[in-house]
This record gives sequence, structure tokens and C-alpha cells, in this order.
Amino acid sequence: MNEEYANNSKRLTIILYHLYSGEKTAPSDTLPFSLDKDGTAILSDDLMTALSRAENADLIAWAKEHISELVFR
Repeated sequence: MNEEYANNSKRLTIILYHLYSGEKTAPSDTLPFSLDKDGTAILSDDLMTALSRAENADLIAWAKEHISELVFR
């Protein structure tokens, strides 16, 4: 794991925590993404809103590419 991957993983994890830490359902019921038939991640509306903020915009493409491996690892 390189430094950029580690930094982006940490930033995305913090964003996900802030979005979903108050959820009453089981974590598996509130995954912040789905996978299409080709395995491409489709980020939830809430997550896309958070990532669209100026300070997080650089994470959008990275999150789409890596979010499933972070969750299912």
C-alpha cells in the first residue's frame, strides 16, 4: 500500500463514518455503494454529495475504483 492509497483510504473512511455512524440499521444494510453488472461501483447519493464538496472532490474517481475492496477486504 502506498502513501496516497493509505491517505485516500483514511479520508474516505472518515467521510463514511460521519455519514453512517448514526444509522440504526446493520452496517451491511447501509452500504454506501452498489455494484453494477460489470462490477463498477455506483456511489450512494449521500456519499456523492459529501465527495462533491471542494475539499473531497479529488476522491470521487478514487472512491469509485477502490471502495469495494476497502469494504470487502
